[in-house]
Amino acid sequence: MANNWIIIDPSSGEQLHTVESVEFEVIDRWLDEMARLHRTKQTLLRYRRVEILQTARLEVAERFDELAILIAAMGGRPLTDVRVQVSRTISGFDVTVAGILTEEGRQISLDLAARNSDRIAFTKHEPIGPLIAISVFNQPFNLTVDQVISAVAAACPVIVKPSKGAICHSGQVCVSVQRIFVPRSITSDFAEAFAAAAGELVTGDAKDAKTECGSMIRPVEVDRMAEWMSASSWKALCASARLSEKFCSPAVLFSAALKDDVTRQQIFDLAARVYSCDSAEKAIIHAKELRLIFQAPAFPYRLCFVTRAINELDATTVIANDNKASRVERMHFGERCHSAYGMGGISNSIREMSVEKLSVMRA
Repeated sequence: MANNWIIIDPSSGEQLHTVESVEFEVIDRWLDEMARLHRTKQTLLRYRRVEILQTARLEVAERFDELAILIAAMGGRPLTDVRVQVSRTISGFDVTVAGILTEEGRQISLDLAARNSDRIAFTKHEPIGPLIAISVFNQPFNLTVDQVISAVAAACPVIVKPSKGAICHSGQVCVSVQRIFVPRSITSDFAEAFAAAAGELVTGDAKDAKTECGSMIRPVEVDRMAEWMSASSWKALCASARLSEKFCSPAVLFSAALKDDVTRQQIFDLAARVYSCDSAEKAIIHAKELRLIFQAPAFPYRLCFVTRAINELDATTVIANDNKASRVERMHFGERCHSAYGMGGISNSIREMSVEKLSVMRA
């Protein structure tokens, strides 16, 4: 018999839920049924897909507060951030329905050669087949819903493999800022002001609306953060302190060697690193040295640097004069090089879950 998963509130230690674990024999039956549905072309018509998504959207909207509290309790993600996540989920339903309503095939002109003048060609989209939506631990609600509704939009059978919990915004999200490059003339002033602001962040129970930093995903991540920082040559302007088994305070690190783990690796925690740079050119060079690439915000004082950052940074997304968390569901997202595979975003997911079939007819 498979073991059940126990979901614990990381702030209080309270048992919130028990999630039933499914035996492999049951999963195999589900997969066989999904394959049969796909093989026999038993796909949902468009109007039914729209009805399903609109019904689900209504339920999420009606349970907004309940879902927000539950997500915060399960993973320690601050309630303020969770409310944004649930709002984005509702927006995702709207984007997906719009995609279904506007999805069409296309006609391809074949009369570019005389021998094809009596032929016509057109395309239509078909589901790629059965899918497994594997939820991520740091955004289990928003991104899992995005995966499932994209599969529904593409008419693909789908089952969900849930994560065992969630975490807060304690640096453990894909868009967390890890390295900050600052002109040398103002680096000290910036780093001290930034560290002072970080030291005032409220760490604690994510269900409290005043909380800004919640728990780490597990105790070993708190240990790793302390180990990496102790082995680094950084000067800690705001030193991280372990508050409990899963909680630690933020850290702001300054003047590190570029070969340290806290510089070269994806630290994925509450530490931000500040670097001095002699020029914008060197900042871009250092920003491109890592194998892990995602988003890059730039706060330029000249418009020409915005253009240069867009052209030269290897990030999937370059953001000017705004923070990395500014995102709507119509935007695609994804990482490059060794960071990830594929491109996220509902529209991209629907395309990846579909096959464009070409038909050619001769009059």
